[in-house]
Amino acid sequence: MSLQKKILYILIIYNLQSLIFNYCFGQDRTIDSLKLTLKTAKHDTTRCVILAQLAEVAPDGEWEKFNEQLKNLAETNLKNLSNLQRQSVEFKNSNSSFLTKKFKKHLANSLNNIGTIFDTQGDNAKALEYYDKSLKLQQEIGDKLGVASTLNNIGFIYNSQGNISKALEYWNNGLKIHEEMGDKSGSAYLLQNIGAIYNSQGNIPKALEYSAKCLKISEEIGDKKGIATSLNNIASIYKTQGDDTKAMEYHVKSLKIYEEIGDKHGIATSFINIGDIYKSKHNIPKALEYDTKSLKILEEINDKYGIASVYNNMGNVYASQGDISKAIQFHTKSLKLHEEIENKKGVATSLTNIAGMYLMQKNYNNALENCSKSLKISKELGFPENIKNAAHILSKIYNATGDYKNALDNYQLFIKMRDSISNIETKKASIKNQLKYEYDKKALADSIQLADTQKLNKAQVAEGDAKLKQQKTQRLALIGGLFLLLGFSIFIFNRFKNSQKQKLLIEQQKKLVDESQKKIVDSINYAQKIQHSILPSTNEISLLFPNLCIFFKPKDIVSGDFYWFHHHGNLSFIAVADCTGHGVPGAFMTMIASSALNEVVIEQKNTEPDKVLSGLHNFIFKSLQQNNGDEYSQDGMDISLVVIDHSNKLLHFAGAHNHGFLIDNGEIRTLKATQKSIGGLSILGDIEPQRNFKTESYQLNKNSVLVLATDGIYDQLNPHDEKFGIKRFKDLILKLNSDNYPDNQAEIELTYNNWKQETQQLDDVLLLTIKF
Repeated sequence: MSLQKKILYILIIYNLQSLIFNYCFGQDRTIDSLKLTLKTAKHDTTRCVILAQLAEVAPDGEWEKFNEQLKNLAETNLKNLSNLQRQSVEFKNSNSSFLTKKFKKHLANSLNNIGTIFDTQGDNAKALEYYDKSLKLQQEIGDKLGVASTLNNIGFIYNSQGNISKALEYWNNGLKIHEEMGDKSGSAYLLQNIGAIYNSQGNIPKALEYSAKCLKISEEIGDKKGIATSLNNIASIYKTQGDDTKAMEYHVKSLKIYEEIGDKHGIATSFINIGDIYKSKHNIPKALEYDTKSLKILEEINDKYGIASVYNNMGNVYASQGDISKAIQFHTKSLKLHEEIENKKGVATSLTNIAGMYLMQKNYNNALENCSKSLKISKELGFPENIKNAAHILSKIYNATGDYKNALDNYQLFIKMRDSISNIETKKASIKNQLKYEYDKKALADSIQLADTQKLNKAQVAEGDAKLKQQKTQRLALIGGLFLLLGFSIFIFNRFKNSQKQKLLIEQQKKLVDESQKKIVDSINYAQKIQHSILPSTNEISLLFPNLCIFFKPKDIVSGDFYWFHHHGNLSFIAVADCTGHGVPGAFMTMIASSALNEVVIEQKNTEPDKVLSGLHNFIFKSLQQNNGDEYSQDGMDISLVVIDHSNKLLHFAGAHNHGFLIDNGEIRTLKATQKSIGGLSILGDIEPQRNFKTESYQLNKNSVLVLATDGIYDQLNPHDEKFGIKRFKDLILKLNSDNYPDNQAEIELTYNNWKQETQQLDDVLLLTIKF
């Protein structure tokens, strides 16, 4: 047979098989019919298309076989076709190039699927090799959807290896392609992956931004798996905030959807997360029950990454029971799997956990070896949480072995990482406002762009009309000018005539404005007296705490900041609060808040700080009718509340989005507040009639110094637009050790004024210190 006939034969067969395929396989085709057609297929091109379809619809355990057959068949046919084309330079038929493209697309899909097989088996090197081959073919034939899919797969490999920058690079490139194609499903999937990375880095605003975008798109397109995954990610954010109740609520919603759609991997992931929450609540039987359920599913689907995570969780559960031997056994299993799949973050976590177990057994050599490896890997990855945990264990190991220099170095590293994470957490309350700002900014940009387009269209139409009306306008111009001159002359005459009357009227109005302004200022000054009357006197507090210093500087005449004091029996209650707004609106809130504290503490006789704050939130919620959930439902306050037990020399602290500080022997300890305010909606806009807070207790020593403040001093700018910040604040309060009240007052005043200089005061400032 001649070359031309061979080529023609191939093309005819290809076209015939396309017709047969389109006829035989409609919407309801089954795997059995595909297999039957494959057996009777006489030509490779037909078999190639059928194998590609089988690879897509076949269940686990079968599709790998079809992929391998498709790969071999496609490679053979592509090679044969290339040989035919090289034999005939004159051959220019476009159908041949289309056939080449068709084979290359099938080959690329096979290579990508085989890469996925190696990926699930933990062979990252082989997986990357096949993904790279697939990507080159997809880019060559312009298969954008295939390119995006392969970029996503490669991103997963780099993410598991701890190469976060590479993972973000591949996922962002894939996201760009999906968005260009208008592929919402693909966009949502990659938004989900990117959000998970930001969450692991502690970048909560970014994590929530991407999770919210993913959830919105998934709901738009009815993607139940995407909705479930987004709910799972939002639950993880609640978990990092310490809100286990909300986290459990979202994980249960996510699990319900995964079970509805039969997603085994999603179900297993939900079981892991729910088990982790039970562990944090010390419900060990429930934690092990959910971990065991998850492990069974993960072993069925051979998900090594998930199995390693479950082993790690089970190790932590046994450790909490004191079964160190069993804990080491599971952590070691987790370590081996993480090493096998080259998951550096998982390796670091397992090494730290194993080191902690050896430390409890006083096996310091093994503990030091494992923890040193973990710290090295954690620093390479740059994850603050991993560095913090490894440094903390190392400081304990070195301290136990008498190496105090290394113990101190690692403890300082632990503190540094802990503070950096804490600083990230202080931003969480503003996430909703940040997301709203970004949304409004985007909406405004879109509306401006639309308006500009409309203006351009109108301008083009107007230009055409203007040319048609130009002659008419010229004829009317003279007449119009004459009427304008006449009208202007009348206007000038009337203006001159009324000028005297207007002058008199302006003088009368100015007099009225001056009188009104004086009344307003007098009213505000009187309001200041009323507000001061509700503040406890320094003499009252000084009877119990002689070494007291209060620096109170309202931005306007009245303030949105206030302090509150009450003493009963052997307990003293001290609060420092920052209400919504400043000036008159803020002052109104202080009156409500002060009354609320009197109601909850004095009338209801609550003595536990967390119960006081919960009662305070409930009071504000009801008083301001925040059950409506509208724009007026965000009023409330940030507050630090301390209860001093004089009999036992204990300090009990609870805070609502406002930390306190306790200084002992020149070291500052942060009294951590719950990252929620009093009043207002939740971080995601939910209505919360009840809100829980945490109490921490501390032993008071002689010369301990308590410091409570609002954020006005942290946020104050200097002439160079720099914030005073938490570091300078800590340097300031370390100086306040004098027993002489005027000395401390002068030190604060001098430091604040030297920083602010001529810059406008941005907010109310309140700083209270007590030396015991």
